[in-house]
Amino acid sequence: MAARTAFSLFVWILPVACSACSPMGSATAPGSPLPTGATSGADSRLLIEITSASASAPGGIREAIEKANAAGRPTRIVSRLDAGTEIYIVRALPNLKAPDTIFDANRLVLRGGACRRADGREGCDGLLVSGPKIRVNGLHSRDFLFDGIGVRGRGAVDVHISDCHCFGNRDDGVGVSAGATAVVVERCLLEGNGFRTKGKGILVFDYAQAELRDNVVRGNRDGITISRRARANLIGNRIVGNYDKGFGVAGAYATGTRNVIESNGLGMEGREPPPNADGIRVTLDSTLSLTDTSVAGNGDSGVVVIATARMSMRGGRVSNNGGVGFRGADLGVIDLVGVEISGNTKGPQSLEDLATLERR
Repeated sequence: MAARTAFSLFVWILPVACSACSPMGSATAPGSPLPTGATSGADSRLLIEITSASASAPGGIREAIEKANAAGRPTRIVSRLDAGTEIYIVRALPNLKAPDTIFDANRLVLRGGACRRADGREGCDGLLVSGPKIRVNGLHSRDFLFDGIGVRGRGAVDVHISDCHCFGNRDDGVGVSAGATAVVVERCLLEGNGFRTKGKGILVFDYAQAELRDNVVRGNRDGITISRRARANLIGNRIVGNYDKGFGVAGAYATGTRNVIESNGLGMEGREPPPNADGIRVTLDSTLSLTDTSVAGNGDSGVVVIATARMSMRGGRVSNNGGVGFRGADLGVIDLVGVEISGNTKGPQSLEDLATLERR
């Protein structure tokens, strides 16, 4: 009886010992891709692979987003295409809205240009995220009529966009809007965006909330703008060489530390002179608080605070700008502690109307 019991136990545990085997019984090599539809590790995410450079073909990005949206479970979308592979989007992609989805794009490039919406109208966004707990890593998006990447709507909560590159999109490189909250944009490169409208490298607006970390924002129409009751925190961004203003806050609330806002508003060859050309421009009833920020070499004033806006700055420098260091007008309030102000072409400050500046 003892021998029979031992044999039965061996047979019972054998399937557990072979849990890494394929359905045909051969082991899956460590690190090899899982087949589409398999789970992707201990978190049991559904794995969906992009294997075609044709957007609407089997294995294409459209099918991947549609499968994720229909899955009803945590999902990982992975591009198996070579880094830098371009996918031309001629019909707008569906919104990515599946909760708890990770999209590892691996430097896949979405290209617009001829993209049309479902109703046939010209223009679309590259990728639009509208669901919660979504991570998009390493996606490149260029030449779209609207935003390269959009995060939009109150359903877009806890969304992370990282290591993206948005180039030449005619509205914003990344747009966060319509009540999207707890959004993080980090380590992205935004360049050449915004020249159809007064677009931005990054725009946070319309009651949205975002944190922007370690991004490079250069050569756009404007650098970064926070507006229309939005809130944002900026950490370690480089906002440099944009056509008009570097950083704008309009009817919104923003904080920031260790940002570099330099050489904006110098114009571009073949374009009209920029209308503002300031490093930072704070308007309407905004509040902006900065620490350890460099505002230097911009085309006009370093910092402008107008209407009923309030701005405070701790540490950092405002230097070598083409106008004054700080300009206040209307009822603007400027509060400075330990800020270096030097080398500005038209002097350290200019106050108009009932604006005030306190420097300690």
